[in-house]
Amino acid sequence: MDDLNPGSHPPAPALLMEAPGALQKALAVNLHPAQYGSIVEIGAGQETARYFFRAGGAAGTVAKTMSAYDMTFSDAIYGRAPGGRYVSRARLGRMLEHEFGLLIERLEGRRESATTFFAYAATVAAQGYKHRSECHGWLGVRLQLSPGGPPNDIVLHVRMLDEDARAQQEALGILGVNLIYGAFNHADSPEKLIESLADDLSGGASAGSDRIEIDMIEFSGPAFAGCENRLLNLHLIRSWLTRAVMFDPDGHVVQPGEALRRKDVLAVRSNFRPVTRRHEDMFRAGIAAFAAQAGGEREDILPVAEMTMATVMEDGDQVNNADFLARVDTLTALGYHVLVSDYLRYFRLRAFLRRYTQGRIAAGQSARHFQSGVLLRPGGGDSGGLRAPVLRQDLDVRLSRSGGRRQSGHRRQLRSEPGRAPHLPPPVRRRTDSGPGRCQRSGARHRLAAGAAGAACRCAGMGHAGAAGGRRADTKPRPVRFSVQGSLLRARRDRQQTPPGRIVPDRRLAQRRA
Repeated sequence: MDDLNPGSHPPAPALLMEAPGALQKALAVNLHPAQYGSIVEIGAGQETARYFFRAGGAAGTVAKTMSAYDMTFSDAIYGRAPGGRYVSRARLGRMLEHEFGLLIERLEGRRESATTFFAYAATVAAQGYKHRSECHGWLGVRLQLSPGGPPNDIVLHVRMLDEDARAQQEALGILGVNLIYGAFNHADSPEKLIESLADDLSGGASAGSDRIEIDMIEFSGPAFAGCENRLLNLHLIRSWLTRAVMFDPDGHVVQPGEALRRKDVLAVRSNFRPVTRRHEDMFRAGIAAFAAQAGGEREDILPVAEMTMATVMEDGDQVNNADFLARVDTLTALGYHVLVSDYLRYFRLRAFLRRYTQGRIAAGQSARHFQSGVLLRPGGGDSGGLRAPVLRQDLDVRLSRSGGRRQSGHRRQLRSEPGRAPHLPPPVRRRTDSGPGRCQRSGARHRLAAGAAGAACRCAGMGHAGAAGGRRADTKPRPVRFSVQGSLLRARRDRQQTPPGRIVPDRRLAQRRA
C-alpha cells in the first residue's frame, strides 16, 4: 500500500495540499513533479483544463488538451460511437483507452522514471441554446499510482442541476479537478475520495451538493482490487451526492438511465430480509398482471427489487455490510435489478423512475400493505399466495375530485372490477334514499315549499317529483373530474332519464333541456 501513499513521491507544499478550493487543488497537481497527463473534454467547454491553466505551472502537468465537438472528427479519433450515443459509458471507455495509450506510446521512457501518467476524459450533454433536455455526462480518469505501474480507472456519471450553461460548465470544471486530485491523493480511502467530489460545489462533503448529482461511480484496477463498488455507491447516498443507486443482475453497478431506458418498470418494495418465495411470487404474478394490463411482452418489463435506506441502515446511520451484500447477491442471482433509494413515499419513487423511462410504471405490494376496501384476488395453484397482486396504479393514474372533499389517504386506491378497464377508477355512485328535502328519483337535495306535499323540485323539467318537508339549501351535484395520466376527462351526466343509483345531471344541463 506504500504505492498508494502520496508521500512516496515528492510532496507539494503543505499549504496547497490542505486547501480545498479547485484552484488550489489544480496548483497542487501542477507542482507535483511526477503527475503528468492529458485532459480531453467533449461538451460544456474545457473547464477542467482551464482550472489547471489558471492555477499556473500547467506545463509541468498537462501534456495535451483537446475537445472534439464535431462528430466526424470524434469518430475519426475514437471510432464510431456505439449505438450512435456519444454521451455514454462506452464512449468514455474508448476515450480513456485511446488517450492513455498515446501517453504510454509517446512519452514512456522519455520522461523521468518517477512519472505517473494519467488521462482524464469527459463526454457531456450540457444545456444548449436550442434545447433544454436532461443535462448529464460521463467522467473518468485512468492513472498510474506508481511509476510504470498498471493503470487504474475511476468512472462516474453526473447529472447537472444548474439552470444555465455557464454554471454547468463551472461545476463540471470543479468536479474534474476534484476527481483528478482525489484519484492521486485519496486512492487509499475511496470513501474520502467520494466525499471530496463535492468540495467547492456549494455544499461541501457533509451536505452534498445542490449543483450536481453523482448517481454512479466505479473503481477498477489492481490498486482498487479490494474495493466493493456496491458499498461505495451506497456511500454516495450517505454523502448526499445522490438519492438512488442501482445494480444489475450481474451484480455490477449500473447507471439507472442505462437500465431503465425504454422499459416498463415493475418495482417491488420490501426489506428482503431474507428473500422468500413470497417475494418471488409477487414478482411472478406482478409481471403477469402487468403484462396483461399493458398488453405488451414480458421481456419489455423490467423487474426491480427496491429497498429504502431505512431498511438498509441499522443503529442510526450504520450499515451492516455483510447483510446488505447478502441481500443484493440473492436478488441479483434471481435475475432482478436492485434499486436502493431514500425515497420513502411512492410519488417520489415514481418521479425518479419517470425521469429515465416513458414506459408504464407500477409497484407491486403484498396484501398487508393495502387498506380495507381494496379488492384483492385470492391466489391458487402452486403459488399459495395472490394469483395477481393488486398493483399500485396510483404511480401512473391519479384520481382527484373537483370541488369535493379530499379522499382519505394521499392517493386513492383503485379496484379491479369485471368489465371495466383496470386503469380506470370505479364510478362514483350517489345515495338514492328519499327523505325530507330529497328528490324521489335523483336523491338530490332541493329547496321545497314548506308543507307542500309532492311539491315539484328543480328537476320538474325532467318529470321528477319532490319530497315534502324539505328546508335545506340546494347543493347541486358537483361535477367529477378524473385525471388519468395527465389527461383531463370530465364526467358529464347527459341523459334525461337517469335510472336510480346513477349519477344525475347537473342543474345547468337540466335547465337547458327543460
